[in-house]
Amino acid sequence: MVKIDVRNAFNTIRRDVILARIHERCPEVYPLAYQAYHLPTPLHIGDQTVLSATGVQQGDPLGPAAFALGVDACARAIRSPLNVWYLDDATIAGPADVVQSDLHSLAKALTELGLQLNPAKCEVAIIDAAPQLAQNAAVDSIRSVLPEITEIPLHSVTLLGAPLQDASLTAAANGAAELIGRLCTRLTHLDRHTGLFFLVHYASAPRLQYLLRSAPLYKVVPVLKLVDELVRETLVDITNVNINDQLWEQAKLPFRLGGLGVRSVEDLALPCYISSLHAALPLLRSISPGLLPASGVPPTLQTAIHRFSEVTGTEQLPPASAVSSQRAWDTLSATAIRDKMVNSANQLHRARLVAASQPHTAAWLQAVPVPSLGLHLDEESVRVAVALRLGATVCEQHRCRLCVLCSGIGGVYLDRLCGPTSVCLGAPLPALS
Repeated sequence: MVKIDVRNAFNTIRRDVILARIHERCPEVYPLAYQAYHLPTPLHIGDQTVLSATGVQQGDPLGPAAFALGVDACARAIRSPLNVWYLDDATIAGPADVVQSDLHSLAKALTELGLQLNPAKCEVAIIDAAPQLAQNAAVDSIRSVLPEITEIPLHSVTLLGAPLQDASLTAAANGAAELIGRLCTRLTHLDRHTGLFFLVHYASAPRLQYLLRSAPLYKVVPVLKLVDELVRETLVDITNVNINDQLWEQAKLPFRLGGLGVRSVEDLALPCYISSLHAALPLLRSISPGLLPASGVPPTLQTAIHRFSEVTGTEQLPPASAVSSQRAWDTLSATAIRDKMVNSANQLHRARLVAASQPHTAAWLQAVPVPSLGLHLDEESVRVAVALRLGATVCEQHRCRLCVLCSGIGGVYLDRLCGPTSVCLGAPLPALS
C-alpha cells in the first residue's frame, strides 16, 4: 500500500487544465470559472503585486471541486485494486508490480497537470503476510520510482487519518489526547463564559468526532479516560467549581438530560462507531458485497453492539429506522446513566435532576457569549449557574442572616424571612485555582 503526497498541489495545478475539465464536465459553471481563472490573479502584498498564474485561490468555494476535476482522469487511470482519493491525498494498494506501474504512470500524468509527487512525504507499507524477502523486494520496487519514500510498519498505517488496525488505536488516541490537552490549556486563559462555551462545543468530544466514528476507540478505554480527565480538570479550572466523580456523571450528560453538555469521549465511543458502521453498510454492500458475512452484519459491528449492551446494562437497541443515528444510540447510553443517578439520589437531588432536564433550562449554555447582545455572563454568574445545575457546593456552610443554616449547595429555602424563592449564595468559596 502506498500513500501518495503531491507537492504544493493546490497552488501549482495548471489553470488551463482545470478550465478545460470544467467546460467538459460542468459547462453551467464554466463562465464563472473562466472569469475567475482565465487571467493571472493579482495578489497584493503591501506596495507590491504578485501575479498568481497557477493553482486555485485559497478560500475559493469552487477550488476543491475544480482541483478534483483536474486530477480526476489521473485517479481513474489507476489499475490497483484499492484506489482511494480525497483531493490531493491518494492511497493505492495491490500487487507490487501493479502499484509500481501505477506510480510510473501517475508521476507522468501529474507532470502534465503541473503537479509533482513529493517522495519524501509518501509512505509505503506491506499489508499482507508475505515472506520477508518478498516484502523487501516489493518495497525496493516502489523505491525504484520513489527513492525517498518512507516505509512504515503495518501497525502505524492510517487511511485519511483513521487507523486501520487495532494496534494503531492507542497511538491515534494518544495523539487525540495531546490535541485536547493543548486546547484545554488555552481555554483556561479565557473568561469563564467564553471558556465554558468553547469547551462544550469545540474543544472536547466535538474535536474527536471523526476519529470516534472511523475507529473502534472503545477498545482503548484507558486513553479515553485520560482525555475525559483532562476535560474535567479544565472544566474545574474554568468554572471554579469543585466537580467530584458524582457531579462529573451529570456534567457529561447532554443538555436535554440535565448535563452541561461536556461530553465524555468514553461514553461516545460506542454510539459513534456503531452508528457510523450502520450508516456505511449500504455503501459497503454496493462496493464489495463479498466482504460481508451471510447475516449481512460484520463481526466488528456485532462485537461493538454486544459491548454496548454490557456497558449500558440493557438489551434495548434503537429501532431499525434509527440504527445509523448517533443520537439514537447516545440517547440510550446517556439515559441509562441519568436513570442510575435519579434512582440513587435523595429527594432534593432527584428534583434538581428532573428540573435540569426540562426544555430550555440549558439555553444559557447554548447561547454564544456575545457581550454586545447581552448574552455574556460575568464570572460569578457562570460559577453559580454551573454549581446550581450540578448540585455542587456554591458557598461554605454558614448561618445566613436571612435564613436557616445554609448547607452551602445554594438550594431554595422556604423560610419566612427569606421568602419562597430566595437562593442563599452566602459566603463564596475561596478560589480553587
